[in-house]
Amino acid sequence: MQHRSRSGLYSFATAALLASAGADAATLAASWNGGTGSYFDATRWSTSPLVPIDVGSTVFDVTIGGAGDSVTFSGGIASTVQSLTLGNGATFTVSGGLSVFTPGQLVFDRANLAVLDGGRFDGSAATSYTGASGTGAQRSLTASGIGSVLDLSGLTSVIRSNGFASQVRISAGAGARVDLSSLTGFTQPAGTSGGLVIVANGAGSVVDLPLLTALDRATLDVANGGTVNAQLQQFTNGTLHRGGAGTLDLAALTSGANSQITADAGATIDLGTATLDGASLVASGSAANASHVTSSITHYDGGSGTGVQRQLVASGAGSTLALGTLTSLVRVGGLVSRLTLAADDGGVVDLHSLGAFTANPAGAGTLVLRAAGAGSVLDLPLVTSLSTTSLTVSAGGTFTGHLQSFTDGTLTLNGAANIDLTGLATAAGSSIAAENGIALALGAVNLDRASLYARYGTNGSAAGVLSANISSYTGGSGTGLQRELAADGAGSLLDLHTLGAFTRVTGTVSSQRITASNGGRIDLGGLSAFTDPANDTGQLAITADGAGSAVALPNVTHFERASLTVANGGTIETLLERLIGGSLTKRNSGNIDVTGLVDGSESTFAAEEGAQLDLGSATIDGASLFARRNAATTAAGARLVSAVTSYGGGSGTGHQRELRAEGANSVVDLSALTTLVRPAGISSKITIAAAGGGRVELGALTNVQDAPSDNGALALLADGAGSTLALSSLHALHDATLDVANGGRIDAVFTSLVNDTVTVDGASDIDLSSLADPSGTTFVAENGRHWDLGALPLQAAGLVARKGAAASFAPSSITTAATHYDGGSPAGIILRQLAADGAGSLLDLSVLQSVQRLAGTNSILQIQATAGGRVGLPQITGFDADTAHQSRVAILADGVGSVVDLSGLTSVIRGSLEMRNGGRVVTGALEALDNATLTLGDTTSNAQTFHTAPTLTLSNGATVDVAKHAAGAVISADHDASGEAGTLSVLADGTLAGNGVITGRLLNAGTLAPGASPGLITVNGDFVQQADGLLDFEFGGTPFAFGFDRLAVSGTASLDGTLDVTLTDPNPVYGTRVFSFLTAQGGLGGTLVLGACAGCDGYTIALALGPNAATLTVSRPAPVPLPAAGWLVLAPLLAGVRSRCGGRRYRGAVR
Repeated sequence: MQHRSRSGLYSFATAALLASAGADAATLAASWNGGTGSYFDATRWSTSPLVPIDVGSTVFDVTIGGAGDSVTFSGGIASTVQSLTLGNGATFTVSGGLSVFTPGQLVFDRANLAVLDGGRFDGSAATSYTGASGTGAQRSLTASGIGSVLDLSGLTSVIRSNGFASQVRISAGAGARVDLSSLTGFTQPAGTSGGLVIVANGAGSVVDLPLLTALDRATLDVANGGTVNAQLQQFTNGTLHRGGAGTLDLAALTSGANSQITADAGATIDLGTATLDGASLVASGSAANASHVTSSITHYDGGSGTGVQRQLVASGAGSTLALGTLTSLVRVGGLVSRLTLAADDGGVVDLHSLGAFTANPAGAGTLVLRAAGAGSVLDLPLVTSLSTTSLTVSAGGTFTGHLQSFTDGTLTLNGAANIDLTGLATAAGSSIAAENGIALALGAVNLDRASLYARYGTNGSAAGVLSANISSYTGGSGTGLQRELAADGAGSLLDLHTLGAFTRVTGTVSSQRITASNGGRIDLGGLSAFTDPANDTGQLAITADGAGSAVALPNVTHFERASLTVANGGTIETLLERLIGGSLTKRNSGNIDVTGLVDGSESTFAAEEGAQLDLGSATIDGASLFARRNAATTAAGARLVSAVTSYGGGSGTGHQRELRAEGANSVVDLSALTTLVRPAGISSKITIAAAGGGRVELGALTNVQDAPSDNGALALLADGAGSTLALSSLHALHDATLDVANGGRIDAVFTSLVNDTVTVDGASDIDLSSLADPSGTTFVAENGRHWDLGALPLQAAGLVARKGAAASFAPSSITTAATHYDGGSPAGIILRQLAADGAGSLLDLSVLQSVQRLAGTNSILQIQATAGGRVGLPQITGFDADTAHQSRVAILADGVGSVVDLSGLTSVIRGSLEMRNGGRVVTGALEALDNATLTLGDTTSNAQTFHTAPTLTLSNGATVDVAKHAAGAVISADHDASGEAGTLSVLADGTLAGNGVITGRLLNAGTLAPGASPGLITVNGDFVQQADGLLDFEFGGTPFAFGFDRLAVSGTASLDGTLDVTLTDPNPVYGTRVFSFLTAQGGLGGTLVLGACAGCDGYTIALALGPNAATLTVSRPAPVPLPAAGWLVLAPLLAGVRSRCGGRRYRGAVR
């Protein structure tokens, strides 16, 4: 065979190489070395310098490995090889005129083949092909260019790709041909989602599949003169596109079910009587290239399924979708599913025989009808009733139906819409919009539950007008219903002036909105009242926003549970007399006439952004009043005025009321108000607030009265520079919170504040110079406030000096000249605080000489310094007893630098002292803890020293719990005047626990329990345990690891009483261990009795008292294996074995 290259030398060079090798008839294996390159690059082959092309009797078995390998055969050569094997992902390309490649055998599963620019690949020897597997795997068999041929005429089996988004693509383009003339079908692996795409695009382009009759889940695209030569009878669940002069014979088609079928660019598709259930049909083109889809079916079922989308569409001038024989159409069913019938941009959808749409048994699907654009026709002349349908007619489109009923749907008419609604009797539950120049007159149509719109619409240039000659309207009922009557845009009008009866929407979270905006107008001139169903929660909101916007309600004077808003020049045309349980907001230049208002009870009134709202003498009991200005705007301050002389806060569980002025120059003027009654109801509250420079005028208020029952809370707030609560005539308050912050001011002269909380920061002001009765009130100074309370009597008061929440806040202080503090006699459980919080904060009570604790059952007086604060009480020697009520004192110093100075304290009865995290309680004179607890430290880095009087006694259940960590704590019982060491006495019912050091003599007639399992108590002095004393020790581990409780005495130890033992080993420990649990450098004497022994079963316990140490010996013999019969003999004996512990007295002597 002659092999010709462009140089004319290729065949001779190859022949010479084979001759020099002495080659006779031979088969050579040639493997591509990988990557992308030319077939004729000898260096890329394993046979280098030979290029694998059959010459004479020398033939080649060629292998091109796999993914990433791409080999191009070009240069006008006509060549053969004995066999060609292409691996998974390999690409073999034949390119260029006269380039012909013929393998005698071909294996190319999962590979790509391409023939370009007039080349030819003769793969007729192959009989099967399998596409790739894996997510996104893409394989192609492609021919492109005039004269290009991909000959796979021997293929009888093609297995499609397997995997999500995987695909086999077969394409002929620009005059090329792909020959699959022996193939009868494509096999789809079971349960897979791989795709198949067949494309013939361009004049003379052919994909030859003459034996193919069925395709499923495939894309078939013929366009611009291309041809797919097939005799299809079934095309299901796929996408079929015919464009331009594409050729595809569908004369035998019997089913196109669930497919997307599109004709465009002048193409025509005639589907005859093929079943089209679940299909989408689209004819798309232009005036010059109108397209047509025709079908003679009589029945269509849209199918069902979540998210199903079907469309029957004709788009473009002259394009038609002809379904004139269709008499039965079942809508789609399923959540978020939709069937769209649309004539757009001059297209025509012919459904002239269809009289109705049948609901799908699956329900929930949406039907969308649209005729949009001049000449567009949606031809449904027999349709008179539609339900739950969206119908849009716009820009010269035509809908030919003669509707009598349109319920629970959406009807939008925009621009030059053509539709006959003269016979419409009901549009109940529907949303109807007239947009962009449409004037829609609905006559006496039933519009109950409907929403109506007159507006410009999206990108509209003209007003919409909608009128209806109705006398009654009902909003309907249901949870979450939203109904709206709206006019938007200058000249837009919603004319309902004949409406005489209006029943509001009902249902939880339901609302009825009436909104005029941007110059729109709503005429409800014939309405005299809104009917509000009893016990309903539906809302009514009426808004006029924008210059020229108006809601005309001239005959409605009474609103209940309604929200009224006028803003930016909008007007609600009403002579308002009553607004009960609703709201009225007037923003900047909004307009509403309230001169006749007599009752605004339980409502919210707001003047905003420069608006002036004068409520006159209307009753406002239970109302909230706001004057607001947004700091981000340039609007002037708002002003709200009321001339009432009394105000009642109303009643109801959880009700919240506010009288608030917010923003510079905003004012709530209640200067005539003399009496204010607090709200009644659990968790109810009224807040009177000035913020951001606002002012609340209450200069005549002299009396804040309690509600008849269930008093709600009262809060006064002045927050921000220039913010003022003007209360110049108010002198007494009780059970209220007063908060003055960031430069605010409460302008009042108080003589009595009872059970209040007053919080003031450094930049703010409140005058307490005349205060005579602060009973039960807590005074809080924060963020730099330095407050001198003088000789103010501290009757049941709380005092707190703190930095405040922010890290940047400054420390504060409170100083008093009072010499006595009386906790009072509160009813119930009460907590009073004397506290300093934050580094540098100081509560200076150094003049205080006596403290009377609270006389309330289980009440607590809490004295605490935290986070570096300091509380000074150096003259207090004790807290006066309250034996009748059992109240307690709790003293805490928590945090490095935190100090509670109680240096004169001698006793604590029914209370607690706690130092932790570096805090200190200074108590050098402490002599007794009676039914009290002393707790020292709980971190490893802050060991504490706690000084006491020369003798400290624990009695009546008193407990000392020293630091529960390795660093320990020191309790120092200071020397008396003679220099003799002090004594810490633990009396009956007293307890000393934890880890630490006792400096002085320790006498135990109560309980001594070292550690936090285990622990060490060190006594720098002598230790005496009396007959009632108990040592409660834990033992475990090895004696050398100190896994047991210990008592180390530097002096002598005189013992009596009892040792209780707890063994803590989680598993049995065999052998003998000796624990030296008590050492006395000065000698040990006395006796000690073994008491309870927990966890001791199976052990032998022995206690020994030596001259300087007490030891506990714990023994357990190792088990000896015995024959089974031996266990039968020993079992009765072992059942009687018990640990020997308890009741025996052990003696020692002090040397």
